[in-house]
Amino acid sequence: MSDASTIEKAKSETVRILLVEDDDGCAHLLQKLLSLWQYGAFDIRRAENLSAALREVAQGGLDLVLLDLGLPDSRGLDTLIRMRTAAETVPIIVLTGTDDEELAVRTLQQGAQNYIVKGREDGPSLARAIRYAIERCRAQAALAQERDLLRSLMDNIPDQVYLKDMDSRFVSVNPATARLFGAAAPGELIGKCDFDFFPRELAEQFRAEEQTLLHCDQPCVNREVPITDSAGNPRWVLTTKVPLRDHAGHITGLLGINRDITEHKQTEVYREMGLEVLQILNAPGDLRGSIQRVLAILKMRTGCDAVGIRLQDGDDFPYYAQQGFPKAFLLTENTLIAPTADGGLCRDKDGNVCLECTCGLVISGKTDPSNPLFTRGGSCWTNDSLPLLELPSDQDPRLNPRNQCIHQGYASVALVPIRAQDMIVGLLQFNDRRKGCFTRDTIEILEGIAAHIGVTLIRKQAAEEVRFQKMLLESQNEASIDGILNVDENGRIIWFNRQFLEMWGIPADVVQSRSDEAALRSVLDKLLDPQAFSDKVEYLYKHKDLKSRDEIQLKDGREFDRYSAPVRSSTGSYLGRVWLFRDITERKQAQKMITQALADLTTEHEKLIATQMQLIEAAKMKSVGQLAASVAHEVKNPLAIALMGLEYLSSTVAINDDRVATVVKDTKEAIQRADIIIRELMNFSVPAKLEMKHQDLNRIVEHTVHLMRHEARKRNVTSNMDLGPSLPHLPLDGTKIEQTLVNLCMNAIEAMPTGGTLLVRTRANQLEAGATEVIVDMEDTGAGIPEADLVNIFEPFFSRKQVGKGFGLGLSVSKQIIELHGGTLQIGNRPAGGAKVTITLKT
Repeated sequence: MSDASTIEKAKSETVRILLVEDDDGCAHLLQKLLSLWQYGAFDIRRAENLSAALREVAQGGLDLVLLDLGLPDSRGLDTLIRMRTAAETVPIIVLTGTDDEELAVRTLQQGAQNYIVKGREDGPSLARAIRYAIERCRAQAALAQERDLLRSLMDNIPDQVYLKDMDSRFVSVNPATARLFGAAAPGELIGKCDFDFFPRELAEQFRAEEQTLLHCDQPCVNREVPITDSAGNPRWVLTTKVPLRDHAGHITGLLGINRDITEHKQTEVYREMGLEVLQILNAPGDLRGSIQRVLAILKMRTGCDAVGIRLQDGDDFPYYAQQGFPKAFLLTENTLIAPTADGGLCRDKDGNVCLECTCGLVISGKTDPSNPLFTRGGSCWTNDSLPLLELPSDQDPRLNPRNQCIHQGYASVALVPIRAQDMIVGLLQFNDRRKGCFTRDTIEILEGIAAHIGVTLIRKQAAEEVRFQKMLLESQNEASIDGILNVDENGRIIWFNRQFLEMWGIPADVVQSRSDEAALRSVLDKLLDPQAFSDKVEYLYKHKDLKSRDEIQLKDGREFDRYSAPVRSSTGSYLGRVWLFRDITERKQAQKMITQALADLTTEHEKLIATQMQLIEAAKMKSVGQLAASVAHEVKNPLAIALMGLEYLSSTVAINDDRVATVVKDTKEAIQRADIIIRELMNFSVPAKLEMKHQDLNRIVEHTVHLMRHEARKRNVTSNMDLGPSLPHLPLDGTKIEQTLVNLCMNAIEAMPTGGTLLVRTRANQLEAGATEVIVDMEDTGAGIPEADLVNIFEPFFSRKQVGKGFGLGLSVSKQIIELHGGTLQIGNRPAGGAKVTITLKT
C-alpha cells in the first residue's frame, strides 16, 4: 500500500487506545500529544492500575494498549506478561520512564510491539509508532493465519510434502512423509537425509539429483520413481522437486512433493499382463500347455508367492495347474467336496454337491456383492486375511471354513471365478504373504482374464471335441457295414471307405483318378438296370437340395439300399454329396420270415395287452382291498359282539310280540350279511410301501396324458398340457403317482360323454422360509360334481356311476397315495363349469 493511501485510511479510522498510567501529569501530557496528530483520531481510555486495565481489556473493543511497567499493583516485566495473557491479539507498546536496554529486549521477546521511554518521543513520533504497531500486529496475524493454513494443508494432504536444506537434510515434513519412512512423528525426520532410510545406491541418486537442482536451478517435475517403504514393500511415487528462494531470490533449499502411484502402476502392469495372457490363449496349442503358460505369466507379473487354477472335474474342482503352493497344502486343499458323516458326498436341497471353504463359496456363486470382501463379479479378495479367523460362525457364509491359506501365512488372497457360458467352471487363486497386494481395479482386471480363460476353455474343448469327433467318425465309417462315398460340388471323389471298394470292386486306378464319372462307368455293367441307375445319379447332381433313397439290383443277385443326401456348410452353402450303399440281400431273403414273425408277434402282443389289462384290474382290486382292510378290521369285532348279543337275547328272553321277533330276526340277518361283507374285505391286503426317488413330475404328467390319448380321442376329448418350466425334482413313487393321474384323467374324460377339453397344468409356488411346493391342476369342461356329492367323493364305495362301472374306491385310493407322499388332493367345481382337481406336493 502507498504512503498516500495509508494516510487516507488512517484519517478515516479512530484508534481505540487503553492508556495504563498511574501518573496524572504523564497521562494528561500523552493525551495532549496524541491530540495534535493530524492524520487521524485517537479514542483514549485510561486505567490507573493493572487490575482496572485488565477489566477494560476484558470488555474488548481495543486497538492498542500503552502500558507503563511501574504500576501501583504490578511492576516490571510481570506487568507485561499479565497484560499479554489477557490481550493476546491486541498490540502492546511499553511506555515507561526506565531507560533499560536489556529490559527493552526482554519486553520485545515477550510480545511487545515497541519499547518507548517517556519524554523521548514527540506527539507525531508516538502517533506513528502506535499506527505502525497496529499495522505490524495485523500483518503478523495474517502471516500466522497463512502459516497455520499451510501447516494444516501439509498435515492432511495424502501426498508426501517435505522441505530440505542445501545439504539435502530434512527441515520440515508432513505426516504422510513420516508414514512413508515409518516414523512415529514428523519430528523424527528433522536433520536426517535419504541415506538414513533408502538403500545407498538410491539415496546417492536422490542426492545427486537434488544437488543439481540446488546449484544449477534445474527442477524435477513429475518423475516416476520406484522406492521401498518402511515395511519393505516396493512402491512407486510421482515426485516433484523445486528450489526454495529467500526474499533476495537466493536458493535456500528445496520443496519436494511425492504422490503414491503404486496402485496406478500396478493397474498398468495388470493390464499388460492381461494382454499377454490373451495372446497366449489365442495362440494355437493344447489346453494344458496354454494354461501352464498363462499361470507362469500370472505369477511373474503379480509377484504373488503362489498362483493356482482350479478347473471342474466332475463334481469337484481340483488344481489343474499351480505354482508356489507347498505340497502339504495341496494334499488337504486339492479337493473342495464336503463329505457326509458316512463318507459320502454332501449335497444341497437341489442335489448339487456342496463345496467347502472360501473357494467353494466363490465357485458355487454364493458371494454377496454388498460385502466388502466380494465384488459384483463374484470374486473374493482381501489384503489382510487374519480378521477372517475372528469371524463369528453365524456371520460366516462359508461351508466348513478351513482357513488353511491364513494358517500358511498368506495375508493377501484373491479368488476369481472362471466363467464359461454363464456357468462357473473354475477358479483363479492368488496368495501372497505380504499385505496390500490387490486393489479393486486389479481384481476387476483379473476377472477379465478369468473370462478370457473361460472362453478359451470352451473354444479349445470344442476344438478337441471336433478333432475327436472327426477321428471317431472316420473310425466308424471305416468300420461301417455301409459303403460310403463323398464327392465335392464338382463331382470329384474326396473320401470313401474300404467297404465301398469291396462292395463294388472298383479298380485301383479308377479310385486314384478321383473321378466320380469314371467310378460310375466301372459299376454300370454290374447292374440289372444300368440306365435307371445313371439317370438317378444325374438327376440328383442337378437337384442339389434333394435327398433320395431307393433299392437297386445287381446281376449277381445282390440287392443294395442306396441313400444320397447333400452336404452343406454351417452357412448353408453346398459342399457336395454323400452316397451310402448297404447290402440288403440277406434282409430281402428274410423279409417273408420277418413278415410272418411280425404277424405272430402282433397276435402275442394282443394277448399281452389283454393280460396287462387283467393285471391292471387286479392291481386296482388290490388297492381296494388295502383301503378296505383297515375298515374291515375295525368293524368285524363290533359286529361279532352285536350278533352274539342278539343270539343271547333270542335264547333267554321270551318274545311275545311278533313285531319284536320280526325286528330281531331282520337285525340278525343284516348283521350276518355285514359279517359276510367284512370277511370278504378282509381277504384284501394292505397297500404296499412307496418306492421313493427324485423324479421329474412333468415327465410323469406327459406320460400319463400320452397313455390317455386313445381314450380321449375315442370320447372326442381334447387333451392340453401347460407344464411349468424348471420344476424342482420331487421324491416320488412314480408308478403310484401315474396311477393316481390316470384315475383322475379317466374320471374327467368320463365326465364329458359328448366331448370337451381336458387341461393338465403344473406350476411351482414359492413358500415362506425358502420352501417350494409343486401343484398339478386338472380341469375339465364337463357338467361338474353336484354340490351334495362333493363332501362324499373320497368315501370308499361312494359312486354315482352305473352298477358295474365302478366300485367307488378310485378317489379314495388316489387320495391315500397323495397323502402318503405328504401332499393333498382337492376336488371342486370351476366357476365356468366343469370340475377341477388340485394336487399339491412339497419338495
